[in-house]
Amino acid sequence: MSRSTWKPINTIKEIIDTESAIYIKDRSILITPFRIGKQLKVFNGIRWYTIQVVEDKVNHLLGEFAQTCKRPTVKKKSKIKKNK
Repeated sequence: MSRSTWKPINTIKEIIDTESAIYIKDRSILITPFRIGKQLKVFNGIRWYTIQVVEDKVNHLLGEFAQTCKRPTVKKKSKIKKNK
């Protein structure tokens, strides 16, 4: 039996409900169908990410839409001319 079958589904633990959005600190919560059309704000440790819930995002985790690491950027090397 794989680990995902015996683990229970995460429910909402830390919620701060306001009129404009629902603030959630736990990234491992499953998006359920009754939240379609609502605006969620997910905390990634540094800032709040705004997520608009659509049908395509149902049954995904909130952490998939709130990245914790920055994407790496490739710096261009500058060419230095050598005088001989």
